[in-house]
Amino acid sequence: MLKKSKKKYGKLSLFERAAPVLNEFWPQAVILSSLVVLSSFFFPRGEALKYFYQLNDIPREPIIAPFTFPILKSEEKLKTDLENALKLEPFVFKRNTKFVQKWTNSLENFFLISEEIMEAKGKYIQSKDLVYRYRYDENYDIVLADFKADSIELSQLNLNIETQYSISINETPWASFFDVGYQTGPQYDLSEFENTIIQICRNRWAEGIYDIPKIDIKSDKTMIDQGKVPVLANADEYHDLESAWIKAKQELTQSYSNKNEIQNTIGYDLIVEFMKPNLIYDKEVTERRQQSRLDRVPRFQGTILKDERIVDANERISEEVLLTLESLATAVGEKEGGKTGAQVFLSYFGRLIVIGSIISLAFTFLSVYRRSIFQQWKMIFLISLVFLTETVLVYLSVIQLGFSPYFLFLTVSAMTLTILFDARIGFMGTTSMA
Repeated sequence: MLKKSKKKYGKLSLFERAAPVLNEFWPQAVILSSLVVLSSFFFPRGEALKYFYQLNDIPREPIIAPFTFPILKSEEKLKTDLENALKLEPFVFKRNTKFVQKWTNSLENFFLISEEIMEAKGKYIQSKDLVYRYRYDENYDIVLADFKADSIELSQLNLNIETQYSISINETPWASFFDVGYQTGPQYDLSEFENTIIQICRNRWAEGIYDIPKIDIKSDKTMIDQGKVPVLANADEYHDLESAWIKAKQELTQSYSNKNEIQNTIGYDLIVEFMKPNLIYDKEVTERRQQSRLDRVPRFQGTILKDERIVDANERISEEVLLTLESLATAVGEKEGGKTGAQVFLSYFGRLIVIGSIISLAFTFLSVYRRSIFQQWKMIFLISLVFLTETVLVYLSVIQLGFSPYFLFLTVSAMTLTILFDARIGFMGTTSMA
């Protein structure tokens, strides 16, 4: 009977034999398969891995260029070249004469309203005086009506100027400004003062005022579009708004040397209010020209020919050699990027086989010598998590951040597995991860 059973079992297929095992350990199989697939995403790929070195490493064999490739510039060198290219491409501005006329008209309108307020204020003071003098006269009602009309007119003009401009007519120094010509206020020619302020603003507009701070202009020169032929000049030849205010203040002080003089104080406030930029930054054109110039900056600084020796065996890798090797790895990666779908699949499939074979060493040991642990899928999940964490940390530190390959976390993983399980599991796991 036993012989018949053995004979019958011998006829079972491989799948039928493996079915009970799969039914029992399918969670472990899913976990290990997932570990292999996830690890493959963080594994160095392709031929470029052969040229992965660090500064002062010593290769055991000479490294020969497998094909002709360009030597890429270092990050510092490329950054410097790009910055220099930006300095050579002028920022483009448009001179806007309409703005000049607009603000000139606005300034003239301000003085026109101011003159009307002063006249209305004079009539108001006279009407107020007449109301007092005719308080017992039969014409008092007529005088009072005129006073009310003059008061309403003055209030409306005050409201108009405060609405149009950022001033408060009852605050210092504007209250004194509107008292010009009266015994209680300063005495000077308002028309002359107006001409002085307008001339100072026109002088700055003629020189040119940027609408962006000078510190934001990265180029050595600027291009001013003011007609058919643009003007190319040094960026410092024009003002930004702050420097234009400073120079206008100096010119104003030359005309009104006394700092306490009302013209000096009010004049500067008027300049800040009405002297606006007339050189308008053309951001779209500038950025398009800058990008065009940046695209023309070479990204490489030489060429290595096929079969040319890059570094000899037992020779220390210098910064120049390291840059050449990094350029070769980049060129190899670009070539691999051009592979067909079948080539990519075979490459990835081969990587899965290599990673799966290595990982299987540790877990085969568990299934044979630590079967009680292997039978618990939670324990397998915990060990797989340690494997995956180690892989991700090494990928980030060595591959992405460029730290030394000796900067690994194997000791942490070994200690973790040893503490959680025992020294043999820690040794097998560390060996597989290494």
